[in-house]
Amino acid sequence: MSKIPEELKQYKDYAIVYGLVDPSTSMIRYIGKSIQGINRPYEHARESYLKEGNTPKNNWIKKLKRNNQMYSVVILFSIPKLGLSKSELNEIVYKKEQEFIAEYRKNNDNLLNLDDGGPGCTGRVLSEESRKKMSELGKNRDHTQLRLNCSAQKLSPEMQILRKEERREKAKLRN
Repeated sequence: MSKIPEELKQYKDYAIVYGLVDPSTSMIRYIGKSIQGINRPYEHARESYLKEGNTPKNNWIKKLKRNNQMYSVVILFSIPKLGLSKSELNEIVYKKEQEFIAEYRKNNDNLLNLDDGGPGCTGRVLSEESRKKMSELGKNRDHTQLRLNCSAQKLSPEMQILRKEERREKAKLRN
């Protein structure tokens, strides 16, 4: 993992929304979130993490590394973790991440995020081939841990209503 710059170490006890910045253009290429503080943005460059998928973000980071470059991190939003539960922090950073992604997509067509942010892959459309591959992989997987992880991240009633409204709006746009 890359060394965290001194000026960003103050965010170790914060939930954050961050941007990964291209060293050549100084443009934000990816927007992410973390309730574990500043370590998360730097995990993207770990070899084990880069092997997980052939995504545009991972390919960009691999290219940077081949050229002996590294992205920088900019904090777009932060909130101290003190006194807030994990679900409250997630709720806050999900919403902020979605706001930043929407804002940057209006002004920047170079954003590498595959979805609209938040708790899951909203806005991402998979090909028929990808859906079949995922289906086959999922048939042999133990889903017990996945169900436990999902149930641990309960949304507030307000966020559940908001998510339901967002899904309805997206369904209307698709039809």
